Amino acid sequence: VAAATAFVLIGGTTTMAAAAQSALPGEALYPIKRGIEKAEAELTLSNASKGKNLLSQASDRLVEVEGLLASDAVDSKPRVPETLTAFSFSAREGSTLLFEAFRETGDPDSIVSVRTFTAEGIESLENLASTVPAEAQGELTAAAILLHEIDNEAAGLCGTCAAELPLVEVPGIFLARAEVDRALALAAGRELDNNHPVVVRRDVAPVADDAPGSTGPTAPPAPGTDPTPTTPLPSPTWQPGTLTSLLPGLSGGTSSGTSDDESTLEKSTDEVNKSLTGVVETLLPDSDGLLD
Repeated sequence: VAAATAFVLIGGTTTMAAAAQSALPGEALYPIKRGIEKAEAELTLSNASKGKNLLSQASDRLVEVEGLLASDAVDSKPRVPETLTAFSFSAREGSTLLFEAFRETGDPDSIVSVRTFTAEGIESLENLASTVPAEAQGELTAAAILLHEIDNEAAGLCGTCAAELPLVEVPGIFLARAEVDRALALAAGRELDNNHPVVVRRDVAPVADDAPGSTGPTAPPAPGTDPTPTTPLPSPTWQPGTLTSLLPGLSGGTSSGTSDDESTLEKSTDEVNKSLTGVVETLLPDSDGLLD
């Protein structure tokens, strides 16, 4: 940059200097452009003049961002983040010098220059939000927040300076981006897993039994206890003809509830015992008298 500046100031032509003014980052004449800007800023004597010069350079950086986004060059869009960073640097340096100038002289023009710059700058940044690549969104958001801080500081120093201009607010799109960055920064230092515990408040827990008179959900059984109901089962009752209904082939008839049923039942029982005796003797040869 120093060599380019010396070349332009000493041996360069006016035509080359003019051509460099429209150069974009990455182009051959861009270092000459930045060299001229630095030389002009250094040649100014007062804080107010130098501050205004730096704010003008910051505005030029936003114009360059628009040019980079519109360019078809392969290396254009990757240069957007660094150009936005250069914008923020010049904006901070220039506004700081103008604040110092106001404290020294009390000239409201210094504050007016700052607030006019921030109002125009935030509008340009908001217009760029939809076209700036994802890798430059962080620098774009940082620039918007910086303009908000600069404008608030300027209004605090002189509330009547540029009073017709509203205070610069950070657009919602940048606030959302800032929240995402903050969440990612918090998550970066933690080990993420798939464990998502759910806590259910007792006062809003669903009631399992909503029948009339219900006092609430039934408590789960304590560990180690039998969850089956403890109500005793009814004892079986004997009804005449039960066996004959189960073994109709052995009775040879139907149940009538008379003495014939009892005779039939005894006969059926004898036949079943004889049949079971044969089975048991087959399976257990030494089980004589087991069924007696």
